Amino acid sequence: MTGARCGAGVLAGVLAWAVASPVLQPSVVAGRPAERPIVITRADSLAGRSFEIVGRVVEKTRDRGMIETEEQLVDGSSAGLVRQARALGADAVLGVHGLRGSSDSQPRWVSGVAVRWLEPGAGVASRRAGFVVVVLPIEIPDTLVQKAKARARLADALRDQARSMLETRGYYTAANAPAIADTATLAAMSDSVWNASFGQWTENVLAIEFGRSHSSNLVIQSRRETAVEAWLYSRAAGRVTWRREAVGSANNWKAFDPQFQWRIGAGYAGSQEVLEKSLASAVARVLEEAPSPSP
Repeated sequence: MTGARCGAGVLAGVLAWAVASPVLQPSVVAGRPAERPIVITRADSLAGRSFEIVGRVVEKTRDRGMIETEEQLVDGSSAGLVRQARALGADAVLGVHGLRGSSDSQPRWVSGVAVRWLEPGAGVASRRAGFVVVVLPIEIPDTLVQKAKARARLADALRDQARSMLETRGYYTAANAPAIADTATLAAMSDSVWNASFGQWTENVLAIEFGRSHSSNLVIQSRRETAVEAWLYSRAAGRVTWRREAVGSANNWKAFDPQFQWRIGAGYAGSQEVLEKSLASAVARVLEEAPSPSP
């Protein structure tokens, strides 16, 4: 398989979000001294402050309120990052964002990058971190899904799945990224172009590409197998440092749901659902072997 084949995209990532109201935790309790305040923000920097990255933090989201928006859920859950930031000796958590798994309707985790402020005049430390990765937009061949809107919906869901898997393995993933033609394009980028495309923290770029997909039928059971390849490009190494192939499989069996027992065929998935399940299975299988992030 070849590298991702698309034209240049427009940078619009989570690291360009506006600064959220800082969360200061907490004040004096029962006569004890106040703990050092920790700034929690969606921005990737604060005006007039230079910093060094000390790690990443992640927390499961709490239960969503009845009328709470997704943004409110992320903001309300981000306070749980404070304890982890203090343990790392950090002063702030930047780039805070919510993360959903697969096609879930709401974020399942909230994560960010923990940083320590540098003294004025100390300069700006290197901000690129080995655990920061961008997942390139996923392309689904029109031979598998003919309608453009359906392809876009499925591609977004699979990318959410990939980002969730990587974050639970210790990475921090940006929300959006431009499409890149191939690894040669990545290698030819200057530092300024790289930073403008992926953000100044990003060390790695991950691509996921689908290959052949084969379906088969046996009596009342239908199956689908889809090949996938994933590769990880390192900015520091200037090359692909990891590449794997896998095959995802799915069948048309569905768990029995008493609520729909009166429906004909309620126990079987349609061909489109089987295809989507095989694609999701392929992503899961190939990323199970993804390397652990470097500091």
